[in-house]
Formats: sequence, C-alpha cells, structure tokens
Amino acid sequence: AVLVEVEAPPLPEGLHPYADVLIFVERLEPPSQRAEDLDSGRLVVSFQAGDREAFSTLYMRYYDRVYSYMRVMLKDAYDAEDGTQQVFTKAFESLPNFELRDKPMRAWLFAIVRNHALGELRKRGRVELEDQEEIDRLLARGVPQEPELPTPGWISDRDLLLFAERLPLAQRQVLTLRYAMDMNNREVGEVLDRSPSEVRVLHFRAVSFLRERMEAVGRGERRRTALLNG
Repeated sequence: AVLVEVEAPPLPEGLHPYADVLIFVERLEPPSQRAEDLDSGRLVVSFQAGDREAFSTLYMRYYDRVYSYMRVMLKDAYDAEDGTQQVFTKAFESLPNFELRDKPMRAWLFAIVRNHALGELRKRGRVELEDQEEIDRLLARGVPQEPELPTPGWISDRDLLLFAERLPLAQRQVLTLRYAMDMNNREVGEVLDRSPSEVRVLHFRAVSFLRERMEAVGRGERRRTALLNG
C-alpha cells in the first residue's frame, strides 16, 4: 500500500495551532493483479492514441520489477540499470504495434526483458543450460507440489539476492517472474517457451535450493547468537 497526502479535514479548535505541521494521508491499497492488468491495458490504448504521458505511468509501474529481473539475471547493478533503460526504450518503440489480446501487457514486456537479458548473457558467454534430463526425470516422478518461498525475518534482501544469483539461469528466470511479476505457471511458460509442468519443476528446484541455503545460514545465525549471549 502507499500513502497519498490529502487535504486536511476541518480541525477542532485545539488543533488549529498545529495546522501547519500536521499532514493527512490516505492509504491506497495496491490493486489486484487483474485490476492492474486492466489498467495497464487502458494505458496502452491511451499511449497508442497519442498520450505519451501514459507510457510514463507504465514506466513507473514496472521499473522496479524489470530492474529486479535484470539484476538477478545479469548479477551486476550497473548492467541491470543499463539493461532496464534499454528494455524500456525497446518497449516505447514497439508499443504502438502491440495488440491487446489474451496476454497482459506485463507478459509482453517481460518477453522483451528476457530476450534482452539472454542477449547480454550470450555476449558474455554466460548462458547456462538447464539439465533437461533432470527436469524430465522429475516430471516422470510426478509434478511436485507448489512450494512456498521461505522468507525468514533475519535474512536481508541482499542475502536473498545473493542466493538467487547462484541458481541456474532457467531457475532464476522462473523465480523472478513468479515473485517479481506475480505470474502464474502458464504465464511464465509463455514467456520462457516452456510447459507449465516444466515451470513448476524449475520453481520447485529453485525454492528447494533457497530453502536449504537459508536453513544453513539460519543455523549459523542461531549459533552465533547463542555464543554472543553466552
């Protein structure tokens, strides 16, 4: 949720001396993903009709999520920032030809993001191949249950990012699209050109790895705290 400053209501007489220092705000709950997709679609139509300010709204809405994806994929803050700007430049140039159909605008945008990130990785010779045989083996055993990404209070965002950077490329992509863009398995599969079942397996493997690493760090943290308290 965000807080937006609003006009002050009529104040009791006793508060008049403090009127200049009081700030009144309204809490705006974040829209549901469906509502956001509909609003983004409306902004796309406005942009295509000539309203260039509509793109500014889309830019502000998706900037952090695009940057987060690029940061996880490229593992460098400068490259991620530069890549994010290039992605939005490509989106600005391509948006006039975008057609709203059964895919939300964010899925279209992240297809651009993914292609740009993969292009940068290929230039650096850093594209890692996911072990398809391992994915097929897990699929043969049955699609695993959807795991939840653990987020213990003691771990920082920086630590979580460092853990995610150790994942194979496909797992990093799935994890970022699932949590940064709130995409379901079908939507992630459309962006990555994989089946929903394969996405589910990749998600399972990524979260399992992160859970193991965080549990190991948590045990170390508890031992360190015990020593300090002892």
